Amino acid sequence: MIKYFSRKENLLVFFILVIASILRLWDLFSIPFTYDEFSAVFRTRFNDFSTLIANGVKIDTHPAGVQIFLFYWVNWFGEIAWIVKLPFILCGIYSVYLTYKLGKLWFPETTALLAMASLATLQYPVMYSQIARPYAMGMLTCVGMGYCWSKIIQLKDHWSIKWQIGFILMASASSYIHHFSLLFTALLGITGLFLISPKFKLHYILSGLIIFVLYVPHLSILFTQINMGGIEGWLGKPPSDFLLQYFKYVFQFFPPAIITLVGLTIIGLLENKFDKIKCTKGFVFILAVLIPYGIGHLYSYFVNGLLQYSILIFGLPFALIGLFALCPNWSGIKNWAVVIFVMGINIYALIQVRKHYLLFYHSPYAEFMKEQNNIKNKYPNSLRLIHSHPKISQYYTHLIPNMDSNYFDLHDFSDLNNLRTVLTLQSNISEYCYWGYISHADPAWENLIREFYPQVVWQHNHAEGTSLLLRKQPTERACFAKHEFFRKILKGFNTFPINTLPGFLSADQEYTPAWTIPLSSSCFSKYDVIEISIPVEIKDSIPEVLLVSELWVKDKQIDWRATPLTKWTLPFEPIPRVINWHHAIKLSDIPYPKGALSIKVYLWNKGKGNLSLGSACLRIREGNLWVYGLLKPLGKE
Repeated sequence: MIKYFSRKENLLVFFILVIASILRLWDLFSIPFTYDEFSAVFRTRFNDFSTLIANGVKIDTHPAGVQIFLFYWVNWFGEIAWIVKLPFILCGIYSVYLTYKLGKLWFPETTALLAMASLATLQYPVMYSQIARPYAMGMLTCVGMGYCWSKIIQLKDHWSIKWQIGFILMASASSYIHHFSLLFTALLGITGLFLISPKFKLHYILSGLIIFVLYVPHLSILFTQINMGGIEGWLGKPPSDFLLQYFKYVFQFFPPAIITLVGLTIIGLLENKFDKIKCTKGFVFILAVLIPYGIGHLYSYFVNGLLQYSILIFGLPFALIGLFALCPNWSGIKNWAVVIFVMGINIYALIQVRKHYLLFYHSPYAEFMKEQNNIKNKYPNSLRLIHSHPKISQYYTHLIPNMDSNYFDLHDFSDLNNLRTVLTLQSNISEYCYWGYISHADPAWENLIREFYPQVVWQHNHAEGTSLLLRKQPTERACFAKHEFFRKILKGFNTFPINTLPGFLSADQEYTPAWTIPLSSSCFSKYDVIEISIPVEIKDSIPEVLLVSELWVKDKQIDWRATPLTKWTLPFEPIPRVINWHHAIKLSDIPYPKGALSIKVYLWNKGKGNLSLGSACLRIREGNLWVYGLLKPLGKE
């Protein structure tokens, strides 16, 4: 049997490809678009190519290649998600095969098979293969370029036109797909200058010149996009431990997967001792991720934020080959055993630990529309509020049969006072309120909604979105705490001690005394939302006053934010009047180090006005444990 498998290693390669295909094509017709895919598809709705370039490519931060492909693909075959995604899924599958071919050129069979098996089963490449954006295509062209490049580098006697053409085509395609696949092309090309045989160097340089000439038509688009700047507004600077978190993310935040990699490396070192050549080659392959990471980190820190996991996927096949470089050199049944073991661990993590098919296959944009429609059918008079993307909601309105679109889209509201008006009127006739919102919605909106609908019937957590069914209560509404800890600390009614916030804020008082409370880690989750509410009576003009919160870990301030009173009231509303002044802190958006967390709350009377204050209260609201679950570890339900 061992001899049989040693002659039939191609059966194992075929087996891995079958598994890779199943994981990417599973329930194909149910895979929804992501926000980025919607953005790309909406930018194909043009009548001609020049308009596409002007309004669909130059306004984006990506090269033109994938958007041009989508323009023709969508116009030929339509906007159905699985049809749009299919070419990208096939690119992801073929990348798995080319990873094996590339690994076998430089390393023993076992290394190539393990890299292939990992690329086939890890969530990172599986998910990005299912997204109709540049990543799967870029990964394919980069590993294809690497394979052709390796064939050229290993030439000894005669120059190969076939591999030269393949190298030029794959490198040119990579240049048009993503700026970081372009970067990868440049790095690989420069590296080849030091490795190519001297007698072939002129041919190699000529190949590079052809690649540059083929890229020249795109230079004007590149310069336009450079002048636009980066995506600093929402991405920000990368954390200092980005590379460590990326490594954990690649291996699905699952310790057995990392332990398996380390264990195989140790076994390989024990069997083969220390092989300097394999170690050097392995490190060079890992540089395919490390160098782009370093450049991206520096650019993000000193220029504009752009570093995220997705842009490092182009070097992932190379890095996986490098990580498994020191593994034992086995064959036959041993290879089958170790590959099945590694794939089993990864698939278990993909399905059970990362819950890929639960989270990724249930887009909040689609779920909001389905849920609000179901609520309308079950409770005809219900109030339905959604904070999503209007064009995406419209897409599902046309896609889902018998969709009721008479819901309130909060994008149509100019401010929170419009929402308060709707809630005041609708709460008189609606017993239930549906509230669905994507992750970047202002968490304080829920504070206002739950003034009128305080009872949570159910909460559904999605990746990048949350939905709730809320209900009125016949009893008097009151502040409440999630944990007994706060009930004890806050004197039973969750009110601050009476001497902390004065009953009246006078013009000569710039700051109120700060109220500080330690937050025990056993009483809240890092996914929760801290709410602070203060009843305020406005007797004359609206003063410029800020409700300020500070979060501290030991002696280090990690967050400062303020909510102006003007956010919750309008100057033309009648006076005197009483409103609730809300402030919310979404902990999942605040990276904080381990240690004792405390919160400090006070008022900043910036405009030196007068204000009457009621009893303030603090609540801990249960957040979405899976809101960033596609990129971060999942919280436990």
